[in-house]
Amino acid sequence: MDNKHLNKQKRSLPQPLSGLALLQEVTHQHKHVHLGNEIKSQIAQCSLDNLVEPIIRKSEFVLHIMNAPAEIVRLVVHQQPHGKTTYSLDFDPSIRLLLKNFQELILAKSCESIAVGIECQAFDTALKFFSTDGLNGLINREVGLSRHDHKGFMRVVKLFNTLAITIRKYMNLPRIKRKIRDRDANCKATKKRCIELAQALFQNYSKVIFVRMDFALQRDIETLTKNMHDIDQYQSKNDLAYIKKCLSKLLDMKRHHPLMKDVIGHIIRFEYTVRTGFHFHAYFMFDGNKHREDITIAQVIAKLWNEKITKGLGVAHICNMKKSSYLYNGIGTIHHSDELKQQYLFRTFDYICKAAQFFIFLNIKGARRFQLSDLPEPKSNAGRPRKEINKQLPLFNDNNNMEQK
Repeated sequence: MDNKHLNKQKRSLPQPLSGLALLQEVTHQHKHVHLGNEIKSQIAQCSLDNLVEPIIRKSEFVLHIMNAPAEIVRLVVHQQPHGKTTYSLDFDPSIRLLLKNFQELILAKSCESIAVGIECQAFDTALKFFSTDGLNGLINREVGLSRHDHKGFMRVVKLFNTLAITIRKYMNLPRIKRKIRDRDANCKATKKRCIELAQALFQNYSKVIFVRMDFALQRDIETLTKNMHDIDQYQSKNDLAYIKKCLSKLLDMKRHHPLMKDVIGHIIRFEYTVRTGFHFHAYFMFDGNKHREDITIAQVIAKLWNEKITKGLGVAHICNMKKSSYLYNGIGTIHHSDELKQQYLFRTFDYICKAAQFFIFLNIKGARRFQLSDLPEPKSNAGRPRKEINKQLPLFNDNNNMEQK
């Protein structure tokens, strides 16, 4: 493989799913509900519920502030005919859309049912340094100001730039930077476990099929269309115990079910969203030399979940059905030497390992949310040599690996 081709493949590698990209995926997860059965999987799109939307938008604002210029707003002077001067505000493009509903962010109260992440804490802490008059200035901005009011416009400029400075100071506090490092280290350690499992399987099998699915309990349509304020109105506390019991039954089928007993590895991540309730993301791995049709495999598992395990109360979404539409397809059949597609696979682990950093519902915070199967025993290397593909593709470390949308 020549250097020109190598450089082209390097450029095709996606960036790690973190920061704003990760927050975008979190937003997607909270706006969509998986519906359907093992044959036809559908996704219902809803607006963000009023519990998590302020948290997401505050976190987004802080992330933009950390990447924005020192001054997030500047005064623009317009020279008019006859020597008159008018003024306007020029906000950094990254925060303009967020300013449309800025009043809601400022007035939003903390929800006792949710533990918010560092970014949201930074926003809320910064607001505490503003008087009521200052908060009104942030909310109203140019409203009520004459275009000739130089003093009034400068006050708004100072308020917003002070907000940015205060947020940055909070994010750069030694104790906060230490918390961020610890958070990142925990996420990296969890992702490392996922990668080690996948790599161990590639050591034992020349091809591995990765089936990616989401499992939940059915939600009634009335619940999905409401914007409720109380988390208890959405789902019983017993539902987490019930869905975990259902998962145990599904994994127990590895002992006797013709398909499930061929599972060579699994990764499970439990999560809670207001729209979907308690659910879990799952990877099931199979020997690619023994099985070929990943979607057929997923449909069998979905049918087990919907009919046998939950007795008609479950719903399963098969991600493999739309794998061809992914920009970085890291599921389906992956050859042991296809390092590029393995990197795409490793990128898909980022969401399940990092998503809780922005906020987490307290009803799941203390629960065991992550499950991995044990590493397989190494197999003998004796036998026919393996075929190699993408042999010369450079390896990429954890700082360069990637994720799937």
